[in-house]
Amino acid sequence: MSSSLKLFLAFLLLIVLPARAKCPALFVSVRGNIVGAIPDEGKVKLQISSSAHDDRLVDVKQESSIQNSHFEAKAWFDTFEKMEHGEHICSRKPGKVVISLTKGQDVVASRVLTIEKDFKLTSEGDYEVSVPVTLRLR
Repeated sequence: MSSSLKLFLAFLLLIVLPARAKCPALFVSVRGNIVGAIPDEGKVKLQISSSAHDDRLVDVKQESSIQNSHFEAKAWFDTFEKMEHGEHICSRKPGKVVISLTKGQDVVASRVLTIEKDFKLTSEGDYEVSVPVTLRLR
């Protein structure tokens, strides 16, 4: 490898590495029951907005499962808010959680919860729903 290529690669590493996210993700966990006939290929989906007034709901990385009439879902919430003086500010907090049961693109049941009223903080600093959620099919 030529010395100019090595120098170029080293320069790229200096630029790219500091840009990586340095803020931890929080986990938001929901569990509950589904009332009604669960559609084939039904899926539970979470959307989360931050507690900031101007934030919108966003799709988040998540995993979910449905067994019989019970469901569990866990989402990763990004705490990165902004860069300030070259530092990552990790103060973003979850605010509203929308839980939807979908069949394809159609929402067949949903609930809206707030972190403040409906969740408890775990010892690890994550959030889990305080009381199991009931999703009723429309």
